[in-house]
Amino acid sequence: MLQFVPKKIVIPPSIAAGGNKTARPVSLDPRKMHLFASTHIDVGGCSYYRILFISQLISQKYINTSFCDARLLFNYTRVFPQLASFRLQRACYRDIFRQGAEAIPVFMEGSDAVTVTCAPLADYYSAKFGIPRAKFHVIPNYLPRYFFDSFDEAIVRDRIASQKSRKPRICFSCGMSHFDMKHTGSGDDFSGIIDWIVQNRRRYQFIFHGGFPPALAPYAEDFIRIPVGPFLDYPRVRRSLRADLFIQPLRHSLFNECKSPIKLLESWAEGVPAFVQDLNCYRAIAPEACFDTPQTLDRMVQDLFADPDKQFDTIRSNYARMKDFWLDDHLNEWLQVLLSPKQGG
Repeated sequence: MLQFVPKKIVIPPSIAAGGNKTARPVSLDPRKMHLFASTHIDVGGCSYYRILFISQLISQKYINTSFCDARLLFNYTRVFPQLASFRLQRACYRDIFRQGAEAIPVFMEGSDAVTVTCAPLADYYSAKFGIPRAKFHVIPNYLPRYFFDSFDEAIVRDRIASQKSRKPRICFSCGMSHFDMKHTGSGDDFSGIIDWIVQNRRRYQFIFHGGFPPALAPYAEDFIRIPVGPFLDYPRVRRSLRADLFIQPLRHSLFNECKSPIKLLESWAEGVPAFVQDLNCYRAIAPEACFDTPQTLDRMVQDLFADPDKQFDTIRSNYARMKDFWLDDHLNEWLQVLLSPKQGG
C-alpha cells in the first residue's frame, strides 16, 4: 500500500498575541511510528477543541502517528515509555476547579509544557504559581473545518431576504454557567442586557440554546428555548435554529478576559453575524463586532438589519477571515509541543 508521509512541517506565524515567536521547526521522522496518549475530563467542547480534534486531524494527516485518547485516567503504565508525549486536560468546570485547585500547580510544575488559549492566561498562571513563563505555549482554539464549515452563499441570501416578512431571529448559545442559577444576586454574564432583551422581546424572536437566564422567567413564553445536547450534534443544532444573529454577552472579569473567541469563530464559519462583549479576547480580532453597553448593542442590531446588502457583505467578509482560524492549517503548532526536541527535525 502506498503511504504518504509529509517530509517537513513548516510552522506559520502564530496568530496569537504573546505566542512562542522562536518556535523551532518540527519534522516527523518517517522511519518510525510516533505514539501519543491523553486523558480528557469531559465530553464537551473543551475536550474536543483542546484534545480530540487535534488527535483526529493529526493522525489522519500523518500516517505514522497514533493517538490513544481516554476519557478517564490513563493508567496503563507499561505504555508510557513508548509514548512521544502524554496530554492531561485540566478540569474546566468551576466547581471541579475549586475542589482540585491545589493540584493545578503540581500538574503544571511536573509537565514539560502547558498549553493555554491566550497570553493573559499564561501570564496569570505563571505569576500565580511561580511557574516559568517559557513553559507556557499559547495555542488558540481553532475550528476543525470538517466539523463547522457550513457557509452557503445561497442560504445566506435567502435568510436575509426573508427578514422583510418576519421578526429577526437572535440567538444566545451558551451553557448554564453564564447565569446566576443559585440566585445569589451577584449578577451574571447576562445582567447587563436583561432589560434590553425584555424591552425588545416583541421586536425580535429571541432564542436561548443551552441555558436560560432566571431573570427572564416571568417572560418565558415569549422566548424559544432549545436544550443543550451532545457536543457532536452542536453544529447541526445551531444550523437548525435559523439564527440571523448570535450574541455573546460576558461580564468583565479575569475569567472572561482569558476566554478564547470561539463563539465568534463558530458564527463566522456558519455564515451568521455575531456581536460579542467588548473584551480583549474578541476585541483583538474583531473590534467592530464588540459592544460595551445595551445602547451600543441596540444600535448595532438595528444597523445590521437595516441594510441587507451590508449585512451580506459582512457575513461573506467574516467567512473569508476564517482562513486564519481553521485547525487544519495549524496542526504544526500542536506538533511543536507534542514532539520533544529530540524527536524534531
